[in-house]
Amino acid sequence: QNIAGFQWKPYHATFNHHYAFSGLEKIAKMDVKVIFLTRNVLDRYISNRRHKGYQHSEEVPAHCAVDDIDCIERHQEHSKEVTIEPNQAL
Repeated sequence: QNIAGFQWKPYHATFNHHYAFSGLEKIAKMDVKVIFLTRNVLDRYISNRRHKGYQHSEEVPAHCAVDDIDCIERHQEHSKEVTIEPNQAL
């Protein structure tokens, strides 16, 4: 048996795409187990810290397009500034 994992956020722009439909059709034909996960508290906290002061801005938008290298690099740069103290309550 094989195991594969990926994150797919089915936003309108990505869900309404021929790759999305063909992927779902392929999964439907196979005996594939799907696990739906929600974000955990730590993940949400880190994301909120990354975006603090930049909500609804182009500096660190909520999401980057796959090929938007500048946006991805800004996210990576802002991620470096996120720190969590060991005794800090989330």
